[in-house]
Amino acid sequence: MKAWKLVLAIVLAMVFCAPSMAQDEKKGKRERATPEERFKKIDTNSDGKISKDELKKYVESNERLAKAAEKDPKLVDKMFDKMDADKDGSVSLEEYKKYLEDAAKNNRKKKDPA
Repeated sequence: MKAWKLVLAIVLAMVFCAPSMAQDEKKGKRERATPEERFKKIDTNSDGKISKDELKKYVESNERLAKAAEKDPKLVDKMFDKMDADKDGSVSLEEYKKYLEDAAKNNRKKKDPA
């Protein structure tokens, strides 16, 4: 049980906290996508919330997440359940941002055990 939580936390932190591939044309540097930008990318119908279907499509389109989902067919369900804090069947921007904060905190704890 703890093993899948660790794997899930690491995969999510890698994917959702990784720099985007956006290029700064003048400097050629990669910019880190904001949580709002990532949320908009996942929210394909632009209704201001992420559905489980939208999350599933995003996971399938992301190489690292797709590989993780192949190993764990319930990955999308687990991710969505963690994101949907109020259990209303969709993920708001606030829930998404909180989820990212929690994932980053968990990842830091694992890297730097006190």
